Amino acid sequence: MIVLTPTNETIVYLIHMVVIPEIVRRHREKGLAFPLVLERFQILFRPDSPLEPTVRINKEVKGIFQAELKEGCAPKSDGDPLAYQEVSRFTEYMEPDDKDIDCAHISVILDPTRPPTRSIRLEDPDKPKPDISFGLTITWYFDYRWRRGEAKAYLKKGMEFREASKSEWDQGRKSAALDNFFSAAELIALSRLLIFAPDERLVGPNGHGLIRNATSARINAGHLDDSYLKLGEDAYRLRDSAR
Repeated sequence: MIVLTPTNETIVYLIHMVVIPEIVRRHREKGLAFPLVLERFQILFRPDSPLEPTVRINKEVKGIFQAELKEGCAPKSDGDPLAYQEVSRFTEYMEPDDKDIDCAHISVILDPTRPPTRSIRLEDPDKPKPDISFGLTITWYFDYRWRRGEAKAYLKKGMEFREASKSEWDQGRKSAALDNFFSAAELIALSRLLIFAPDERLVGPNGHGLIRNATSARINAGHLDDSYLKLGEDAYRLRDSAR
């Protein structure tokens, strides 16, 4: 996950390239009313269709984050709606809710009350009021990791095999321990790979060699430490010697 402090022009570019086309489509096809004040938006990239992002606008934006409330605001419970006017500062990064946990995303919160505001007239430049307006960025989040929910599940399985390996080793069943150790190493590596490479083949029946190749590629790209590859090769060698 990356938290950035971009220039407001970066956000303006995103709005013009991605959000406004979606607003115009909804206006023409579904009668979305103008004028519209853009307070927040979210762009979701799904592993099965990364080139066709889902765009959410204003109240459609969903996510989990922590924020420090302004003095005098009523306490909030998990899941309660939160208005930007109630926030003193954001203390944790935002991630999609459980339903969208496998998506990469860009999530932006704007403050339309803070100048300089931007206004856009899409149809009639002489209109007294703009069609769309938005203010300065309060905060934004860019997380390019995919399939985090699935990765978490594989990591849990890997840790279970790790515990089984330790138990077998302590009881003197070394062959079984080394076999479980290999499974643990592969599953833990897989949990890391899935968030960078949404490749269905990695979890298929012929995934062993692909996991090794993908691990090597991610190490070369600087996404993983080379200890992952060494651990996998050691585990593979030890498993073969135990059989």
